[in-house]
Amino acid sequence: MEGMTKTIGDNQGRIGFLESVNKQLEGTVQVKHQQTEELSSMNLTDEEVTACGTSVDRGVTTTVTVITIKVVNYESIQ
Repeated sequence: MEGMTKTIGDNQGRIGFLESVNKQLEGTVQVKHQQTEELSSMNLTDEEVTACGTSVDRGVTTTVTVITIKVVNYESIQ
């Protein structure tokens, strides 16, 4: 009888663990679904912004810096 009680306790522990994992997975699926819906309701556009800067050090050294930044704009489609 003692062995049977231990088995029942072990099984209840496993069931509790599996129920917990199941709830976590359900939450993950719901979040992923919500993110997918949000992405599908956005109008994504890419644009690049280029900035140039010139630095002169005592009239001798000239440094030109070119920075390109990729900007992603999105608008919600209602």
